Amino acid sequence: MKNVLLGDVSRRSFFAALGAFGAAAMVAPRAALSQDGKVLTLRSYSDLQVLDPAFRLSLPEDDIIRSIFAPLVIPQAGDTWGWKPIAVDSIEQLDDVTVAFKLKDNIGFTDGYGQMTAED
Repeated sequence: MKNVLLGDVSRRSFFAALGAFGAAAMVAPRAALSQDGKVLTLRSYSDLQVLDPAFRLSLPEDDIIRSIFAPLVIPQAGDTWGWKPIAVDSIEQLDDVTVAFKLKDNIGFTDGYGQMTAED
């Protein structure tokens, strides 16, 4: 086995590995940050079966859903376990099957379609 830190890798091997990493990164990009006032165009490698976040079937649906829907919460970073609120002011698990949450007031639909409610 060659030691990269000691310079045991040839220039050809280094550039071959670099090209492989670059090709792998281009094959399946997973996330992108949103921009205000722009049109979001997505391309998928498969036909979409469903666009309901509760019933997504495969990675193509997951890619699209993550791009257009805001999550209620995301896992909290750091050493302690918990949730970081994104689209909610508060969230509480009442029992094994019931979760209560209060949506933030400033979340609305695009193009002036109004305030989002829990019924949506």
